[in-house]
Amino acid sequence: MNGHAGDGTLTSMDSIAGRWRYLPKLLSLLWKLAPGDLVLIGAFSMVSGLVPVGAVMVLRGLVDSTVDLIAGEGELSIALLWTAALLGVILLENAISEANDWLSGEVRDRILARIEERLLHRASTLSLAAFERPDLYDQLHRARQMLDTRLYSSLRACSGRRPSW
Repeated sequence: MNGHAGDGTLTSMDSIAGRWRYLPKLLSLLWKLAPGDLVLIGAFSMVSGLVPVGAVMVLRGLVDSTVDLIAGEGELSIALLWTAALLGVILLENAISEANDWLSGEVRDRILARIEERLLHRASTLSLAAFERPDLYDQLHRARQMLDTRLYSSLRACSGRRPSW
């Protein structure tokens, strides 16, 4: 079967490997086009990775303070502080997610424009006779469609997108 499911679709491992295969080229192009944005995307990804750790710590504090409150050994203000901290973690995650989505969209548009520019430059070097071949149009159309799909999935994989709480 060699990496294909029985119905001819790629298995999830092939899909993951396919996305990561383009990552070095994508990062290189991104570094050339917008090094600051690349650093921001990396920072957002690192902070996004730390948010669940913070959430676990805050939840532990909230549970502990609630148990103490129920046992008559704690103060309501402590439990309310932990509740506010949990709300803060959730808001932080949502803010990072929104900022990352916006920045990724901006970067995606810049990269698409640059790659389309390269495609048009290559197409301009072809002879007029080449444009009479239907397979050339098909190739250009498929290249554009696959570029958009692969770029989007690669950026999503890089951004480490997680479901919201």
